[in-house]
Amino acid sequence: MSFNPSLIGDRTDIDAIRVSQRVQAAVRQRLSEILAAEGPIEERRLARLTLQSFGFAKTHEERRAAVLELLDPRWTRTTLGGSFLWPSHRDPTSWAGFRQSRTSTDRDFDEIPPEEIANALCHAARGSAGLAEADLLRAAMDLLGYRRKTDKIESRLRMGLRHAMDTGRIVMGSTGRRQAAG
Repeated sequence: MSFNPSLIGDRTDIDAIRVSQRVQAAVRQRLSEILAAEGPIEERRLARLTLQSFGFAKTHEERRAAVLELLDPRWTRTTLGGSFLWPSHRDPTSWAGFRQSRTSTDRDFDEIPPEEIANALCHAARGSAGLAEADLLRAAMDLLGYRRKTDKIESRLRMGLRHAMDTGRIVMGSTGRRQAAG
């Protein structure tokens, strides 16, 4: 689930990213590897993991932009709640999966696409029909591997819930409780 970048170059390679075809090819290959391992992935995380492969612990906007210029234009991008890239084998409109983080430091909650949060919400709703909204949000958060609910996490959970409702995957039951559709 989580990509652990190994070094494939050094910082001087990234300094030459705009002129070196060798570096561009290495960056494109690493982008593909990370997307295959973690996709869907938030684009800043994708750039950060790529730059770690060249020895960067911290990344700056200019370097991230240079890396992201090399994205394959055929990759699907969604922009609900951020900018997320999807591997070719995962359609954001039909993918029903979600990934559980081992720890909350694996990936920031902002790095989880709303589509994935919606999938966890749907899974929780199917597993326990008629959950109250607060319990449903808590169950989805647990499924995603997070224990402590912050305002930021609650906001993202509610964004995922709105997405699940907007796409007809979760409906409001007659008792005011949420349930998975179909």
